[in-house]
Amino acid sequence: MRVRWAFVFITAALVVSVAGLPSPTAAQGRGPAPVVVAPVETRVLEATVTLVGTVQPATRSLIASETEGLVVCCPAEEGQSIRKGQLLAQLRRVPIDLKLREARAARQRTEAEHTNARREAARRKNLYEQGVIAIEEYQVAATSAQAAAERVAEAQAVVARLEDELAQTSITAPFDGVVVKEHTEVGQWLNRGGPVVELLDLSTVDVIVPVPERHIAQVRRGEAASLALDALPGRSFTGQVSQVIPQANAESRTFPIKVQVANPDGLIKSGMFARVTLPVGRGRRALAVPKDALVSHGPVDLLFIVSEGRARQVAVKRGQATGTWVAVEGLVTEGQLVVVRGNERLRDGMPVKILPLEKAGATAGDGTQDPR
Repeated sequence: MRVRWAFVFITAALVVSVAGLPSPTAAQGRGPAPVVVAPVETRVLEATVTLVGTVQPATRSLIASETEGLVVCCPAEEGQSIRKGQLLAQLRRVPIDLKLREARAARQRTEAEHTNARREAARRKNLYEQGVIAIEEYQVAATSAQAAAERVAEAQAVVARLEDELAQTSITAPFDGVVVKEHTEVGQWLNRGGPVVELLDLSTVDVIVPVPERHIAQVRRGEAASLALDALPGRSFTGQVSQVIPQANAESRTFPIKVQVANPDGLIKSGMFARVTLPVGRGRRALAVPKDALVSHGPVDLLFIVSEGRARQVAVKRGQATGTWVAVEGLVTEGQLVVVRGNERLRDGMPVKILPLEKAGATAGDGTQDPR
């Protein structure tokens, strides 16, 4: 029994000893790390600030009725896209239609009376010019013709008013938009000025951005602004500062501005949060690298400069950022190649292999280091 236990202990010791030895692969290393590089460039970088704003429709309208009546049709539904002139609600037409028919008949009678009065006035004028009748008889006929003309005008006004009232029974969309809320339904009595639907036009949106007072003096109407929305990752939009409101919020001491953005596809929705980047100062020339070249180690930013097949670690100070480029200060010079992909696993002095950008992802899964 003692011999068996001694054999077990010796075998276990050998296994531990072999497991502790470095493998041939580990001893030789995995070869150069594949990386993608970009040159250090001198660029003019504008001073910018990124702020969070809220999307609002450029046009929001609570569509109301111009007349009163019973709702007999209400085809508009919440979430429905509406074209300009499309029917939103229909009121009962019969009472106004009957009044309109009576008014048109009355207009025809007054027009006939006016025609007869003009003919009589013309006949008496000829008789007066021939000396057959006195001027008083001609004047009476002319006065009657004038009165008939006024009655025709009054009848036409009544017809026009009733035609307008009849048109008002059909409540239509004043612009293209989307119905976000219904305020009436079939069978409801709608008073004059009563709400029908709430309509939004999202073909153009406004982003309301609160700008701190230290930056508001540099914001100008007409300046371009770039936008990114958390709800639409990977997409960027360009807008224009359309309004700068010169009244600060008393609590936050920020000034609201409006950035107008075209939204022809309707991807941007009302209420979304947008990150808006605004220019707030003059541009300046500086050495710059792509943002992906920077590796943060706590409070320190590092670059890996490729030289003679190896990556050399350099500490830099991050400066102004514009778009995908950021200014850097440190032991870097224009034209040096810095690692922009594959730098997360690099160490100072490691050998590297430069890959073309289009082949950067080809090494994943082949046993070498993924540059991402």
